[in-house]
Amino acid sequence: MERTERADGVTVINDAYNANPESMRAALRTLADLGRGRRTWAVLGAMLELGPDSIREHMAVGTQVVRLNISRLVVVGREARSLYVSAVNEGSWGNECVFAETAEEAYELLQAELGPGDLVLFKSSNSIGLRHLGDRIALPPQAPGTAAGPAEGRAPGHAAGTATEGTATEGSALL
Repeated sequence: MERTERADGVTVINDAYNANPESMRAALRTLADLGRGRRTWAVLGAMLELGPDSIREHMAVGTQVVRLNISRLVVVGREARSLYVSAVNEGSWGNECVFAETAEEAYELLQAELGPGDLVLFKSSNSIGLRHLGDRIALPPQAPGTAAGPAEGRAPGHAAGTATEGTATEGSALL
């Protein structure tokens, strides 16, 4: 788990390296606990290699997001669509829950809507690639029309003015 504090007050927790039902639930509980008094975002992608339990497990995560009162849910990719459907069925309404077909769609939404004090969690199986989206969002905000990428000579997520801590945690049990 990598935590980055952006200069504009947005905190990014990038844990999109491994995901299974237990680690997803733990990450969401952590987001809810750390986010008291802040607007919280869960940007979630698929948990792979779950076999016949995949839809049920994704639906359980969507239900948990709503019950933990996470402010905003962004579900990325068709493999995780049941997570989105479950959150809507559980009572998420308006713009609280958004489905993005691609990471680029999610990036555009986050760039437009993240604000000072927001806490955003990225979580999915490694091969889904949301870690790259988390790295992009961890960079200082870009002016409209400019490309976001790592600062020259720095790894993604380690741009000037950011602090990181931690490492990826749980083992992977994939869809």
